[in-house]
This record gives sequence, C-alpha cells and structure tokens, in this order.
Amino acid sequence: MSEVHKPKPAGLSIAVKAGLWGMVALYSALTLPLAMAESPVQQGAVRSFDIAAGNLTEVLSRFASAAGAAISFDAQQTEGRRSAGLKGDYGVDEGFARILSGSGLQAEPQSNGSYVLRAAPNAGSALELGVTSVQAQALNATTEGSGSYTTGAVTISKGAHSLKETPQSVTVITRKMMDDQHLDTIDQVMEKTPGITLYDSPMGGRYFYSRGFRMTGQYQFDGVPLDMGSSYVQADSFNSDMAFYDRVEVLRGAAGMLKGAGGTAGSVNFVRKRGQATPHTELTMSAGSWDNYRGQVDTGGPLNESGTIRGRAVVAQQSRQYFYDNAERRDQVYYGALDFDLSPDTTLGLGLAYEDVDSTPCWGGLPRYSDGSDLKLSRSTCLNTAWNNSRSKKITYFGDLKHQFDDNWALKVAGVYSKNTQDIAYAFPSGAVPVGSTSSNTLMLGSIYDYDQVDYGFDAYVDGKFQAFGQEHELIVGTNASRSRKDDFYAVAALPQRQNVFNPDKHIPEPDDSYYDTHSTRGGPVDIHIQQYGAYSTLRLKLADPLTLVVGSRVSWYSSENDSLSYWMDTRTPINAKSKETGQVTPFAAVLYDLNDNLTAYASYSDIFTPQGSYRSFDGSSLKPLIGKVSTN
Repeated sequence: MSEVHKPKPAGLSIAVKAGLWGMVALYSALTLPLAMAESPVQQGAVRSFDIAAGNLTEVLSRFASAAGAAISFDAQQTEGRRSAGLKGDYGVDEGFARILSGSGLQAEPQSNGSYVLRAAPNAGSALELGVTSVQAQALNATTEGSGSYTTGAVTISKGAHSLKETPQSVTVITRKMMDDQHLDTIDQVMEKTPGITLYDSPMGGRYFYSRGFRMTGQYQFDGVPLDMGSSYVQADSFNSDMAFYDRVEVLRGAAGMLKGAGGTAGSVNFVRKRGQATPHTELTMSAGSWDNYRGQVDTGGPLNESGTIRGRAVVAQQSRQYFYDNAERRDQVYYGALDFDLSPDTTLGLGLAYEDVDSTPCWGGLPRYSDGSDLKLSRSTCLNTAWNNSRSKKITYFGDLKHQFDDNWALKVAGVYSKNTQDIAYAFPSGAVPVGSTSSNTLMLGSIYDYDQVDYGFDAYVDGKFQAFGQEHELIVGTNASRSRKDDFYAVAALPQRQNVFNPDKHIPEPDDSYYDTHSTRGGPVDIHIQQYGAYSTLRLKLADPLTLVVGSRVSWYSSENDSLSYWMDTRTPINAKSKETGQVTPFAAVLYDLNDNLTAYASYSDIFTPQGSYRSFDGSSLKPLIGKVSTN
C-alpha cells in the first residue's frame, strides 16, 4: 500500500552534503565570472535599448530591468497611459525622460541611487538630466529585486491594485523578506504573516488558521484557485519550498469572490518568479545548527538578442538534522520557466516545478506521567522507531497568456496542474506513564499513509478602464474552474511490541502492510472528487476623487462525491456522499474613502458559501452548505 524508504546510513548523509557543496562550488566557479561581467551599469554609462511601445507600466518595467535601475511608483500613476518605447543609445536618466515624454510624469533620482515616479512640476518644460548610480529593477507588483518589504500592487483580487485600494486585509510577504529571514517553506512564511496561526498536524506539516478559522481549499497559484486541503489533511502536510516564488499574498477574511466555495478564513496566492529582461545569476549558501545546510542557484535572462524570449531556472537543495535523535530531512527543488513575447502586446508564460522531500520524522511528541507531570527525559529523546519515513513528491505545471488590447483593456488566461504524492510509515508511543514509574510498558501505534492528489485549475478574466461622468472606472469580468481528486489510504494499528520510554528500543520491527489489513483501528481508503466552476464580475466606480464604490458578485456551480471506507475499531463503514449546488450567488460590496495620500477608510460586505458534501446527518443525507455574511471596516 505504501512505499517505505529505509533511513540512509550516516556515510551516505556525509556524501550528500559533500555532493551538495561540490555542486554549489562548481556552479559558483562557472557562473560568478559571468555574473560579474553582467553587473549593473556604471555611473554615467550609455547603453543600447530596443523596447517596443506598449502600456507605460510595462515599458517602464522593461527599461528599469534592462538598465538595472530601481523605480518606485503607484499603479494608479501609470494606469491608462502608453509609451512609444525606447530605441537607441541612452543613459538611464535620459531613457526615463524619453519614455515618460508627454505623460506629465518624471523619474526623480533619490540619494540611494533609486528613482521615484512623480508628477512633473511643469509638463511642458524640459527635464534636467543628471548622472546617478543604479542598483536594482522596477518596484511594482513584482517584489524581486525591489529591496522592499512591501509592494506597489497586489494581484490576489484580480487586476493590479495597491494595498490602499484593496478593501480587505491583505499582507504581502516579499522576496526581500523571504531572503532576509530565510523563510524557505510555506509554513515559515505563514508563521510570519500577521493574523495567521499554525497548528502542528500529528502526521507532519501544519494547519493554517486565519482569524480563528482553518484555511481549507483557499490556495491560488498565479491567481488560479485550487482545491488543495479543502476536504482532507493531505495538502497541508506538504511543506512546499519558496525558492521559485516572487511573493506570497495573504488575504484574511471572506474570499468567496475569488473562488466561490470558501469560508471566513481567507486565501493565499503564490506568485512565481519569471524570466527577467537582463541576465542574472545568484548563488546562495547557508549553514546552521544541527547540520542544516542549504544551497541554491537562481539564474535567468533573455534567450535571444531581442529579449522576446526569457528564461528562468532555480535549483535548491537542503539537508538537515535536528536536536532530537533519529530525525533528518532532505529537500530538492527544481524550477524552470519561459516567457515568450508573441507580439508587443501578447506574452505567453510556461513553467514547471518539481519538489521532493525525503525525511525521517519524529512525530507524536513525548508522553507524561498520568498526573501530567514531566518525565524528565533528555531533550534529545525521540521515541519513534528507526524505520520512520516520509517521502513527498510534487510536480506542478504552470501556463498563462496575457494580452493588452489597448491602453485600457487587457486579458489574462492562466492554468495550473499539480500532482502530489506522499508515502509515510512511522510508529510512536501512546499513553501516559504511571506516576513514580522508572520503566514503562507503553503502547506503540504504527501508521501507514499513501496519499495521491491531483488538482487542476483555470482562470480567465478581462480587466478594463472606462470614462464616465468625468471619472475613470474599472470593470473586471471573468470565469474560473477547479477540479480535485484524492485517492488516499491510511491505517493506524497497535503494534504487538511495547516501548520502555526510559530506555527506548529504536528497532521495533516494522510490520508488513498486511498487518494493517487485520489490525487497523482507524483509517481506510479515501476517494473524493470535487469540481467547481463559476463566473464573476467586479465594478469599481469612482464616485468622487476621494470616494470609490466596489460592487461584485460570483455565481458558482459545485459538486463533490465521497466514496470511501472508514475503519474504526472493528467497524467498517462505507461512505457514499454526494453534494451538488447550482447557481450559488456570492455578492461583495465595499466603500473606500481616501483620507489623504496615504490613508484610506473602508467598509466591506461579503457572503460566504461553504459546501459540506463530505459530511452527513444521522439519516445519511449530505449536509447543506454553510451560508453567511461577513462585514469589515
């Protein structure tokens, strides 16, 4: 039933570390000279640029990236504006001036070498061009290279809007923060997110809670919703690596407008790294306590002379042990991405990520005396068996197409496919120790888990701006769909051997899979299918300069089928539950009032729609979905 991987001998662990460091050192020797040759332009340098005409945001970003310059601006400043692009030999200041010509904006140099986009004091006057050093790439929704713990825009609610324009509580964990604080996994990122709490799962991994509610099935990848974790614990058990993500956007509160089915907890959007307009190679190595070693290579840039094809590759490996006995973990991450400019207004993006976690975990904690007092065991004590093993593999395919119709209207179509498998076998002691005992005869529980989950997701929307009543407004119309299948098996059984927790035996024999067939006290095969699709629309009306009204709605179709067999003691209970919801409407409304340039007050209202098809009443019928209302201010 489950693939069991024996723990590796110590010699192999040393070989893995040596191989990791050898690979990193060799790659460093080959790539560092290239990285030095491709360092940012020197002060006063003139370079050749060939940037096609397009919307001002994209032209600015491409120029800043090609020049190695940092420019900060609010998305509202460039909305609805276009630029003729830039072709020829220019310095950085002159390049910005030409791109912004006629826009009424100017790139104002800062003392730290970066730029800030501001309104020109006199749109008709010539700009005085100076010389400055430049250091990084543009700061907008993309956070990589910005050197910032915040971002100019978020994309979790479709389109690109500043945090000030978003009438819900959203936190962005940027690439800079992940690098500075070594937030290498999803649970480390969520642990640093305000308003999010984590709870350890007895099967490894962690559950995420937002405002006291568990986040289930509310995960997006590049804006595409997936049903991971919506009805079973498997998805939360996989500690996905952050090596190939640009940022993580976390929304706290009702997220029904984003996906349809969901509660009051929120949603998480993982935005991946893309190919950049300039070549770059970055090598990162770290070492920590308890043999915690990590190496990462991140490289990419244009793949043709015109820069219309850009690539990105990330490889990361980590090997670590722990302060307690018999536990170790090995992570491998491989990521590749390509972006193709099919025309000046159309870009196709493709990506592939493979993650592999092979670990010897120590789960279940330590027992106590029956009165709750501490056994005073050594800090390094692990009472699990030596054959404990957890192997997780995940492969994800990404694809998206972006097209700019004109200055005001754009289309984005995106899809994600993910397959996640896990094979786990472990045993741990269960039960209290009699008070005053110096030896114990503690029950050992053995477990096997064979998880196999496949998720598909699709999202497409049109985002546009239009003029009416002397103000600019925005309309978003889209549709998305997701499908999930969980084909799992797990079993828990008492082992015939007992454990003395004061003198533990790590070599209690591992039972065959057939042992669980006749001795399992809980578990069973789990086969769950979930699919949902819907259409949504959001209208942002500018009622006056400081006042904005946001109204929206989503119509959802949902179905689930649970065909499982539940083990409990000597009982085997078949589960055949189906649920179907048609045309469920989830409305959303908000009012925003700009108090000044930096502060906005808002009030919002949203319905929630949480299907419960996997649960049944005493008469065997499926429970109706939870429907409620959420308001914030």
